[in-house]
Amino acid sequence: MRQASVFTRIALLMMVLATLPACAPFQGEFGTAIPSRKTKLTRLEDTGQVCFRGGLNSTAVLGSFLPAGCYSTSASRPLEQSLSVKLDPDRFRIEFHTSFLVETILDVIHTMDCGGAGKMTFEIGDVEPGVYSIWIGNRHVGKLSLPSTGGTDDRCFGERL
Repeated sequence: MRQASVFTRIALLMMVLATLPACAPFQGEFGTAIPSRKTKLTRLEDTGQVCFRGGLNSTAVLGSFLPAGCYSTSASRPLEQSLSVKLDPDRFRIEFHTSFLVETILDVIHTMDCGGAGKMTFEIGDVEPGVYSIWIGNRHVGKLSLPSTGGTDDRCFGERL
């Protein structure tokens, strides 16, 4: 009887120890990565997809920017994010300049989602009505009529994956 109890305790201890590496890959929500993990840092600049929110009857423009690539939320997190939006009403041009620094843990199972690099939102105040050229960095990615003329779907430009 006593021997079975010892084996039961050893088995439970082994199960607990086996689950420790699978516990949270980071120390705290925004803490540093556990040093024993193999990680990769990726810098993404002026690449991704900008989406303008549809269905707004306003001269204000709302939207979001997602970096290019697929970074699993179970293994990746943004360390740095920056977004600047420049409206040039004289040339009817909107420029986006972005930078993401993404840390990915290599030795964990990755989920099939792509939200681990983060997402940034923006709002541009009063915009003169017209057709605007949309730029991500030095790349022209499309034209957009503002303010939005009907429809509730977001209008997206650039590449996501």
